[in-house]
Amino acid sequence: MRRGLRELLFANNGATPDQAIISRLNEALIGASVFVQLDPSKPPDFTTVRRDLDGALGILSTLAALAQLDGRWSRLKACRGVKCGWTFYDHSRNGSASWCSMSVCGSRTKAREYRRRRKREA
Repeated sequence: MRRGLRELLFANNGATPDQAIISRLNEALIGASVFVQLDPSKPPDFTTVRRDLDGALGILSTLAALAQLDGRWSRLKACRGVKCGWTFYDHSRNGSASWCSMSVCGSRTKAREYRRRRKREA
């Protein structure tokens, strides 16, 4: 589940998703059963019949599906930083953030690119 969700988050940040990982994610979700409890005085409550791994996977996948439906999902991303991969919520105005932290991963990436360009020019 974790690897599959991260694969989806890397795809939100421009990476090409590994379809085998996405397939394994969907296979893991087959046993997940979630149902909705509706009440006119409060928001819908998503719950599971079972209190086990399948139930937890069902709730997590439901939250991911809701985020996809309401538009928040595209702002959830995995950092492009080398050896990072942390997930983050893109708060930028135009939704174009690439790194979990500009001061860490962004600076390292830009410095690496600068050194590469300078080396090529020399």
